[in-house]
Amino acid sequence: MILEPFIGAGGFIFAQKDYIQKARELSFRYGALIIFDEVVSGLRFHAGGLQSLYDVTPDLTVLGKAIGGGMPLSAVAGKNEVMCLCDPEAETNDRVKLEGGTFSAHPSSIMAGLVFTKFLIENEKEIYPRIGKFREKIRRETENIFAANGFYVKCTGGGSEVAKDSSLAGVHFLLDHCDEITSPDQVWNPTFCDIELREKIFKLAMLQEGFNIFHGFGAVSTAHTDEEIQASLDAVERIAKKWKASKLEIGRD
Repeated sequence: MILEPFIGAGGFIFAQKDYIQKARELSFRYGALIIFDEVVSGLRFHAGGLQSLYDVTPDLTVLGKAIGGGMPLSAVAGKNEVMCLCDPEAETNDRVKLEGGTFSAHPSSIMAGLVFTKFLIENEKEIYPRIGKFREKIRRETENIFAANGFYVKCTGGGSEVAKDSSLAGVHFLLDHCDEITSPDQVWNPTFCDIELREKIFKLAMLQEGFNIFHGFGAVSTAHTDEEIQASLDAVERIAKKWKASKLEIGRD
């Protein structure tokens, strides 16, 4: 069973803790492997995988993005009894072929990843609360700005007891009958929210303001400053006011 403990392109939504733990329990019962896709969530919420905050250990984990410290790098990690099957010396009938490429395990990427991971571990108590505070401000004030201009907006990416310091935010323009976004099925369903407005119109409007956003907003990094966070919110306010003046309506062409 392959799953994301934190849904990325599906709307920046945390999986329910009891769901993750039940999946692990059932996999033990029926002899199935659990594989976590932590390409987005690995090192995102603390100096480790999101799996440790759920108190669940998968059999395999796929990692990427942050572990390279800005360099191209991905990794597969897991339990020894599973990973040993990739050993070239494993028995032929059991061996799993894990193929590399020209840039696989490139020394510069590995070095960048080691340095960055060490930096995160040593500065975990300062880094994550700081970026979590920035993103909470963006989620809260974005909702307030759009509400003040007549748009019903909800932001995902936070609100989880599992990981309180989330650096992600997704902006969703909800239709009248919707209260909140709780699943990827809603995120990509035009009967729940205005997908075109989120993915195209808002993105282009923010680009004109000098901000390149992703799926409704995106992530805050350690490089961002208070001034840049406020500048992004000022941009959101200008956009909301323009849309109000032009009488733009959610869910209408």
